[in-house]
Amino acid sequence: MEKETNRATPRLLLALIAFLTVPPTESALADCLDYRNYLHWSGSAETPGTAYGLAVVGTHAFVADGEAGLQIIDIEDPNSPLISGSVGTAGPAFYVAVSGPFAFVTEGELGLEVFDITNPAVPQIVGNLDTPGTAAEIEILGSYAFVSDQEGGLQVIDISNPSAPEIVGNVDTPDIARGLAVSGHYVYLADRLNGLQIIDITNPGSPAIVGWVDTPELASDVAVYGFHVFVADVGGGLHVVDVSDPSSPAIVGNVATADLATKVSISGSHLFVAEYYSGFEVFDIANPIDPKIVASMETRSYVVQIVISGFFAYVTDIDSGLQVFNVTNPTSPAILGIADMPGDAYDVAISGLYAFLADGSAGVEVVDLAAVPPIIVGSVDTPASATGIAVQGSHAYVADYDGLVVIDISTPTAPIMVGHVEIGGVTSGLALSGAYAYVSDEMKGLVIIQIANPRSPTIVANMNLPVYTFGVGISGSYAFLIHEDPYGPVFSLQVVDVANPHSPSIVGSLVTPNPGNGLAISGNHLYLADASGLQVIDITDPISSVIVGSLGAPARCRDISIAGSVAYIADEDAGLQVVDVTNPATPSHIGSMDVPGYAGSVAVTTANVYLAGSAGLVMVPSQCQAATGTGPNPIGSLDAVLGPSHPNPLFSGASAIIPFVLGHRGDVSLRILDVSGRQVASLLHELLEAGEHRIPWDGRDDRSAPVPAGMYFYELQAGAFKATRAMVKLH
Repeated sequence: MEKETNRATPRLLLALIAFLTVPPTESALADCLDYRNYLHWSGSAETPGTAYGLAVVGTHAFVADGEAGLQIIDIEDPNSPLISGSVGTAGPAFYVAVSGPFAFVTEGELGLEVFDITNPAVPQIVGNLDTPGTAAEIEILGSYAFVSDQEGGLQVIDISNPSAPEIVGNVDTPDIARGLAVSGHYVYLADRLNGLQIIDITNPGSPAIVGWVDTPELASDVAVYGFHVFVADVGGGLHVVDVSDPSSPAIVGNVATADLATKVSISGSHLFVAEYYSGFEVFDIANPIDPKIVASMETRSYVVQIVISGFFAYVTDIDSGLQVFNVTNPTSPAILGIADMPGDAYDVAISGLYAFLADGSAGVEVVDLAAVPPIIVGSVDTPASATGIAVQGSHAYVADYDGLVVIDISTPTAPIMVGHVEIGGVTSGLALSGAYAYVSDEMKGLVIIQIANPRSPTIVANMNLPVYTFGVGISGSYAFLIHEDPYGPVFSLQVVDVANPHSPSIVGSLVTPNPGNGLAISGNHLYLADASGLQVIDITDPISSVIVGSLGAPARCRDISIAGSVAYIADEDAGLQVVDVTNPATPSHIGSMDVPGYAGSVAVTTANVYLAGSAGLVMVPSQCQAATGTGPNPIGSLDAVLGPSHPNPLFSGASAIIPFVLGHRGDVSLRILDVSGRQVASLLHELLEAGEHRIPWDGRDDRSAPVPAGMYFYELQAGAFKATRAMVKLH
């Protein structure tokens, strides 16, 4: 089999490699999976301004942060990026490029500023240059900077003396110059209404347009992959352009995107597409003319730029700064099933083989989880709008806007409303304990209802709190309420003694940093999903509860469920977050998964996780409980991971970096192969420690001679582990 693979055509080899690196499809029968082995969110650093452009060099990320200037972020640990330096700019900082010890920042109408970043903690301005138009994106090749100057076209700037940058060439483009990529002797430029412009820069002082091709909508950005250019076309998706003849480019493929495609970035054989307010999608481009979507991920607001470095994607999110994603394997797990709902799925509870959903104005829906795909098999209308649900025995209890509804589910396919009590407020959550239902009400605080006779629920206590109350959880003889009081500590957790449910009393309060949305209790800890992530609260002494741990998240956490040592968080637009809480004081990310629409509520069983939201009920696999917290280089159960080389394609005279991670110490070999499988160069053959490694290849063979242009493969072998990836060498 090895010989057959080595003799395959380059295109087939690429397809095989792509196929072999994609994990097997999960099914409803799968017990679990390890979310660490897929694309997932890793960390973030909020910036003080509006995050636009981005450059990543070594252990630092440089963020053009609008009115806040240039922010320098230490990414030595990509899971915990930290701002380590900053400098103000003359105008709003929009894009940035780094070359050697200098950062070049574009500032719109004020042109370009140059900063010495020898000490990244204290950048110093050393030069500036106004441009004729509005300076936007920038790329550097050698001693030249290429700037898309919007209405000013392309500006070529000599930066050999960074303290005195000088425009040495320019070319007007038909419309508004946006994104650009420099490759070989050409600049590929997205020119809004006039598609892709190809500019010859053999003589940087006299750049000239040599070819162009129109795109259907608004060309916004470009990325080069061998003899193909990918164009992000706002409103028109993604277009693939053959540029083997730069004077006659031709569109040879296109693919629709989930939202407006605005930016593109390539790593190995994967294309990352930023899509306005829908985060980003990842496409396998092993066959460039037929991109295949393999993953998606959302952020809090609007993705501006994506840069891949090693095993991580660094993303500027306009409202929340720098977001970091692990792209060791840039694919998403398979969704096991989706059941669409007639209303808005606010909450979900699982009992046996059925899911019960609070479906807003549509009442309660019953879903058969054994069916493939899961289907609605029963429903019952409620008097108002069902927003919360819990199941106990043969009854479901529903928070129904202004009251509590009781539904007999002894026959799940024929649910019947058997009890109802009006509260008169706005219900926001409920919890069950013994013969009582505890209902949080936005306006009325905590309402306690006796449900010993489900057909005749009776209010036994109403403890008013200053507005507003958003959720409730029960542990022993205490109720915990998510509370917001505009006249006191704004966000808090209220502790209520309910040993006598007929006479509840507040016995404690804990101020929380953000608005809380959902909670779960496991053992002596309460897990609070809030607007920015997770708060872990020790409730060993409920009266003196204390926050002992916290963790950020990419969006706004709405709900949480705990199973064993794993927390599952419904993270609104960012889907599902999976967190290791083996040590509650130091929660750590395991992985994440984007799902259609937004995720508002979550429930978990041994095998699966169920998310209720705008797409209805979404079913995904649960996390294997053997998983533990991630470090800087998580590799799950794999012995090793071989990452994408960068840059790819590799140009003559440059060097590619080949990254890989070892799960344990051992003998490692890394070599370059040609398309026939023959060894071209041996890069490594030695004993290495566990962790991340980066090995350079200068495009030369074992005799130090430059290799010809063409397709090559790099092969990593570590013990029983063996993996191969492709790269292109160009003149």
